Amino acid sequence: MADSTQLRFVDACGSDARLGESLIAGCQQVRQQVFIGEQGVSLDLEIDGRDPLPSTHHLLALELGSEPAGSLEDLEVLSSGKPVGTGRLLLDSAHPGSVHLGRLAVLSDWRGRGLGSELLSRLEQIALREYGRSEAGTQSVKVVLSAQLQALDFYTQRGYVPMREETHFEAGIEHLEVAKLLAQ
Repeated sequence: MADSTQLRFVDACGSDARLGESLIAGCQQVRQQVFIGEQGVSLDLEIDGRDPLPSTHHLLALELGSEPAGSLEDLEVLSSGKPVGTGRLLLDSAHPGSVHLGRLAVLSDWRGRGLGSELLSRLEQIALREYGRSEAGTQSVKVVLSAQLQALDFYTQRGYVPMREETHFEAGIEHLEVAKLLAQ
């Protein structure tokens, strides 16, 4: 990601009145290109109704070109930037102390440039900050995700370990459940 193109990351909960709709639209734009356009996932499976929930946290990477972006507000960035990568966190009340990471997607032009790693790292930071539980002076959260087998190495190289040996199919694509415990 070391070129003259600037990236800006915007995150918010799905219910955020100020950013929610624009943020979700940008996230869905990336996901539709990757999951629907490239992988053949159906629209009704991709747009699952969880995006606007208050317990869903979104992260969107936007390409801003070479113009200085430091002073732009998030809303300005959402209206002027080009969405290039995204991911989301889902809180699962049935599993306290854990959060589900999903819908991590990077446009093809941006793959191999470190954006996926940056998105994952930022989502992990958000998970720890927003959903971590404090116990004995340590803040921790378990991040769980359903990794496509084609992306499994990406996650295992970043500390995720399989939760079981059996794979399963989602939207016709083989996945494996993996997890990583984050603590600080």
